[in-house]
Amino acid sequence: MFVYIRTTRAASPAPDAEDNGRDVPRRAATAARTSVQTLWASRPLSLGRLGRLVAVRLQGDDLKVGCATADGLRWVRPERVISESQAHAWVRTSRFTRQP
Repeated sequence: MFVYIRTTRAASPAPDAEDNGRDVPRRAATAARTSVQTLWASRPLSLGRLGRLVAVRLQGDDLKVGCATADGLRWVRPERVISESQAHAWVRTSRFTRQP
């Protein structure tokens, strides 16, 4: 069971009575590694048959792009669907926000 101490700025793991705080640093490090940031594009980038790129997601050091297809949204590595020059053009023509 995870117990957290909530403050106005964050929630951080608190020691349980069971573990006497032994695993708190490990749990805090795990939580920091798995934080996810998703930015949604104001103008999707069309990829033809592959769909449209609609978002960018960073989870730790792992960058993925959201590709909207007829089957739904798929998160894929950018190098699989877009070139570096296409990425630069997308950034120049679109604004990215936290809300879709």
